[in-house]
Amino acid sequence: MWPSLQGKLHSEAVSKTSDPLGTIYSLLSLSLSLSLSLSFSVSLFTVEPEQDSYDGELHKNIRIACRFSPVESVTQLSVFWQRIDPLPTVDVYRLEKGLENHNFTDKSFQKRARLLKDELEKYRAVLELSQLQMSDSGTYQCVVSLKEVDYKKTTLTVRAPYTAIKKDIKRLDNEKVELSCESQGFPLAHMVWSDGRLQDLTVRSNSSSEKTSEGIYKVTSQVTVSENIINNYTCSISLEGKVRQSVTFNIPGGSDGLVGWFKLPVKSLQIPKICLKLWLNVLQMLLLSICN
Repeated sequence: MWPSLQGKLHSEAVSKTSDPLGTIYSLLSLSLSLSLSLSFSVSLFTVEPEQDSYDGELHKNIRIACRFSPVESVTQLSVFWQRIDPLPTVDVYRLEKGLENHNFTDKSFQKRARLLKDELEKYRAVLELSQLQMSDSGTYQCVVSLKEVDYKKTTLTVRAPYTAIKKDIKRLDNEKVELSCESQGFPLAHMVWSDGRLQDLTVRSNSSSEKTSEGIYKVTSQVTVSENIINNYTCSISLEGKVRQSVTFNIPGGSDGLVGWFKLPVKSLQIPKICLKLWLNVLQMLLLSICN
């Protein structure tokens, strides 16, 4: 209808350009044609994402949404949420003419995906995902249909904050000890080492990473230091150029089973700690009496 009307107006306008009145008529005709075209294009049904991207956290919930043009009634509305990347495309949620259809929902999203139906009255298609998994990351497509249909895309990135660093000390010989750090998270982070003099020891460390069954990284790192030099050593998690958390080892005395500067293995003494404390007190008094 509109293209034929525009063509008619245009042909009439061209035929009247030979005189001033014809020129004025042609300008008015073209203006009316453009106004009709603009009015027609504005009335089109459209869908837009509320955000271009979302960040979620492992095992938490998240809501992603798209907005659609106002409609007279949402009772017959159809809404489809799909994850289209990575391939293959999978169905996340389906609302067909106001009725839920779980027959096509991918098993990985079953009982974890729902549409907030109250939000439809606000012209919003809000998808809630619960108990986020690392595999939920990807590109999602929101399709809304009534008399017309439109769709838009948005992305979801699931992250896993790194767990508290687990540290350990292992005696290698009479002079060396191995300091060890371990943590789990996503995306892949790096362990960096430094000593009390702020010297970077990372190049001396031995680090490794492996993916767990949940898809997160288990990062471990070790560095060997001298037990005879009083110092402290810091192990830090570095992610995207920022230090997320750190732990510090104090050497000597930072290892379970080491007694001050004597470095005697408590477990090998096989005596109660209270007796060891008394023995150290006696030894201290003896040293003081000798010095006096």
